[in-house]
Amino acid sequence: MDGEAASAKEKIVNAAIKIFSQCGYEKTSINQIAAEAGVSKGLVFHYFSTKKELFLSVYRQAVLIYIMEICEKLDPDQRDFLLRIQALILLKFELMKKHPEIFDFIKTAYLETSLQVKEEIAALNRDLLDQSFGLVYENIDYSLFKPDLDRKSALATMLYTLEKWSENFVRQNADKEWNSLSAKEILDALAPFLSLFRVSFYKEDSYGKCD
Repeated sequence: MDGEAASAKEKIVNAAIKIFSQCGYEKTSINQIAAEAGVSKGLVFHYFSTKKELFLSVYRQAVLIYIMEICEKLDPDQRDFLLRIQALILLKFELMKKHPEIFDFIKTAYLETSLQVKEEIAALNRDLLDQSFGLVYENIDYSLFKPDLDRKSALATMLYTLEKWSENFVRQNADKEWNSLSAKEILDALAPFLSLFRVSFYKEDSYGKCD
């Protein structure tokens, strides 16, 4: 793809992020996106055969940006699973502040109720979450856990619960400016879950080991 074509496609993607964020999937038209991008409707369809394909393609691209940046910044030497997850969640919220336009689109997609894309968004979320599992589980110090614990089930339970917590936190704060949220607010909301998991799954003598 030459520079001019890449530039046109990038304009379409950026316009889609903006218009979908403002209007949602159902109320957005390809005409609006083409006008925002300053290109013809036909050129939009040259790159994306349908509005649905454009929406899902942009969503996957947006989430992959977050995953790649998290992979670059998450410390693999932090071997306490709960502290690694805590760092992961803080990174996610920092990236929301760094890329507000992309996050607004991701937030819109998370809250999307249109049956045309809702199931596909859920499936993409599962696939993308699976892709990040390797990084989250790598080099974990299992000696911190209770010896008779089913580690696989415990790790899956904690990760799933905290992913759902993140989604609910986003929903509950959907009307807030993300730059106004501090790390302390996020950690205070997260703390009860981390404390519960540490008591439930960790050996008693490891509670304060990595805090």
